[in-house]
Amino acid sequence: MAAYSPVIAIRITPLAGQRSFIALEFLLDEPASYPQTMELALGVALGVIRLLLGADYAPLAVHLPHDPLTPEAFYLQYFGCRPYFAERVGGFTMRTADLSRPLNRDDVAHRVVVDYLSSITPLGEGIVESVRTIVRQLLPTGAATLNVVAEQFHLHPKTLQRRLAEENTTFVILVDRVRKDVADRYLRTTGIGLTHLARELGYAEQSVLTRSCKRWFGTGPAAYRNQARLQTTVSAPGSGRGPNPGNVSVSC
Repeated sequence: MAAYSPVIAIRITPLAGQRSFIALEFLLDEPASYPQTMELALGVALGVIRLLLGADYAPLAVHLPHDPLTPEAFYLQYFGCRPYFAERVGGFTMRTADLSRPLNRDDVAHRVVVDYLSSITPLGEGIVESVRTIVRQLLPTGAATLNVVAEQFHLHPKTLQRRLAEENTTFVILVDRVRKDVADRYLRTTGIGLTHLARELGYAEQSVLTRSCKRWFGTGPAAYRNQARLQTTVSAPGSGRGPNPGNVSVSC
């Protein structure tokens, strides 16, 4: 997938009960509010899955990292499975056995495709984006530490720090930027509780989230969410509202 689009990553995580989670993530430095884009990507992914497993195939569940844009019944009808909203990451829960189904393969066509993908796969990429991806996955577990992440790359922590320094960053800066991106997306696109959001960012206390938001955004998380919603309302087509000439007072 990275060869096809370097901003899209697909990750498969085994779950209990013979299930697997297929995660679809956008690897953007400054992710904007993109619920429609995520839903389109999930729809395309479902189309590919049904092309491989049958037109009537339905996953066990679909997970969307934002609040519903339409009544939940529409999601159930379209995806053919139960939808979950305001999730940490978008994707599907599927039966693990379905991922192991044999596919009919034309060896000549397969060789052509492999050669093509090999030719367009970027070589010599830096390590920053890979570290960002691992950090995103580990934040909610509280294990997004230098030692744990370095172990994922089979590197000594000092070696990982040196590799990051070669790309003009540090592990501490990178983790902070990932947290900021995740907080921005959740506050703009979901109604997730602040205690829950603090856990998603790997913080033990909500007070740490509040201090971080003031450093990132110049205000607390609740105030930032209110401002984002106000901006969305003002800029929405047909809202009939212009910029507020007065000061907007919100409190965290």
